[in-house]
Amino acid sequence: MVKGWKSRYDSGSLSGQQCHRNVWMAIISFRSDEIHCKIVYYGPGRGGKTTNLIAIHKALGDQVRGELLSIDTSGDRTLFFDFLPMDLGSIGKFRIKISLYTVPGQVRYNDTRKLVLKGVDGIVFVADSLEARKHNNVESFQNLQENLKELGKNIQSLPVVLQYNKRDLAGSKVAIIPLEEMDKELNPQNYFPSFSASALKGDGVRETFKKVCMMTVVDVSTRLLKDKGMSLTGS
Repeated sequence: MVKGWKSRYDSGSLSGQQCHRNVWMAIISFRSDEIHCKIVYYGPGRGGKTTNLIAIHKALGDQVRGELLSIDTSGDRTLFFDFLPMDLGSIGKFRIKISLYTVPGQVRYNDTRKLVLKGVDGIVFVADSLEARKHNNVESFQNLQENLKELGKNIQSLPVVLQYNKRDLAGSKVAIIPLEEMDKELNPQNYFPSFSASALKGDGVRETFKKVCMMTVVDVSTRLLKDKGMSLTGS
């Protein structure tokens, strides 16, 4: 087990999770005056989750980001790191600390997926635009909903952003799924915000990342305000 993996679930170092209306609350650390929010990048294997996280980690300054850690499994891996965003304000006296995670893409690691989802505050679903991967997108999105349900959650109770990756392949010899069709399969009611992206080129990565961070922090702040009278303030 990688050092640091346990820290989010270690009630000895943190106050534990608070619940409100069957929705997880971020972890509050009274020792460091921090609120820890967890964002998970979910989606089919080889869809671009890892590429997103590596690009985000590289773009963040050394002064705000933690080490990029990896749990390697046979043919797959889970990446994660912490960072302190400087432009998202604070909640009461507490600084906001965000942890970013990816899940393994392979179905056989579903237990790991569920472990990573435990305590999630926001989700980015990275869909693969390749026509040949259309079924994988639908299967993975259904798997996400099923895993959340097993953990007592509904996907519509969480901040979720969709990213349609590999759009740079449009016009190439590789068949890609039209955006309208991706929306029809994954977002028919236009409930979730979505972004076109090419994670390999960095296009759409920042926009997706900023959107999910803001949605997550606002959601956590709103729920903490109801429970504890805290509100989001400027940094």
